[in-house]
Amino acid sequence: MEKKMKKKIKNEGVKKKPIWKRWWFWVIAVIVFFVILGSIGGSKNESKESGQNNSSSKSTQQPTVQTVGMNENLQVGEVKWTAIDVQKKDSISDNSGYYSKAASGVFVVVQLTAELTGKESGIIDSNQIKLIDSQSRTFSSSTDGQTAIEMSGQESLFLKQVNPNVPVTGYAVFDVAKDATGLKLEIKDLRLLSSDKGYINLGI
Repeated sequence: MEKKMKKKIKNEGVKKKPIWKRWWFWVIAVIVFFVILGSIGGSKNESKESGQNNSSSKSTQQPTVQTVGMNENLQVGEVKWTAIDVQKKDSISDNSGYYSKAASGVFVVVQLTAELTGKESGIIDSNQIKLIDSQSRTFSSSTDGQTAIEMSGQESLFLKQVNPNVPVTGYAVFDVAKDATGLKLEIKDLRLLSSDKGYINLGI
């Protein structure tokens, strides 16, 4: 009986170690730490890969390109274009015949209608429209030709303001090589940061 009492007293005198002082506690803590660290790293990698995939898909997107013929609508960005007439002329004269301007090659005079389908107005610029032939030669609008067409009483297309759903009509004049064939207009988007463009085959 006395021995049992002594043993009980001895056991009560021994204090139990806190759980954080036990070796197995730290083993489990280290394992849990690395598991959490690994899951965080995996999430970051997935997010990074997802971002790279999105960036890659954006970089591979090609600008919208459409080709139409005469009297067909061409939508480029927020502007709807229609070529309603085209002529070749050696010279352009005013109604009185007093003023006349001869082409260096041959004038290609295109009558176009532009209608803004967006909500913000803009200005049609001569840099938006080029003429390309079957040999991939590119012709810009002719300053002399544009002046001559205005002197003849017809309106130039360039520097016209386009407002939402209010069509405007005017002429674009190009001085091209006499052997130029397979002519088509290349029209770029009115918006500065857009790479959208389209083509109108003129049939000449």
